[in-house]
Amino acid sequence: MDGETGQQLLCLEVKCPYKHRERSVEEACRVDPNFCLEIEEEEGWEPGQSPVYRLKLDHSYYTQIQCQLAVSGLQEADLVVFTLKETAIVPVTFDPDLWEETLSRLEVFYKDCFLPYITEKIHQEDGAAWTPEQ
Repeated sequence: MDGETGQQLLCLEVKCPYKHRERSVEEACRVDPNFCLEIEEEEGWEPGQSPVYRLKLDHSYYTQIQCQLAVSGLQEADLVVFTLKETAIVPVTFDPDLWEETLSRLEVFYKDCFLPYITEKIHQEDGAAWTPEQ
């Protein structure tokens, strides 16, 4: 919720999977086990009805959106998946447990990989533009 306007805010992530551009989202779900969405089988759903999609929890887009939500402080996002035959809008809700797990992994990556890398780069580049003047 925006503190000044009172409007509900949400994150928007748009994906246009080129590999599936000529398929409907439903077809992509059915033929590609690595596709980001799956069809949510609902009680009472019958063939011919529009399917309900959900983002796979083990897909990298799920983690990407969770990180975007955590950094922005938002609780909800819409994932839009566009093909030339169909556009699907899938709601995604912030998962604080996944964020805690992801944050601890990011901290390890930062300490074990990023800091050593950037420290080495600093020592290799004499006279870097950001070095304080003497």
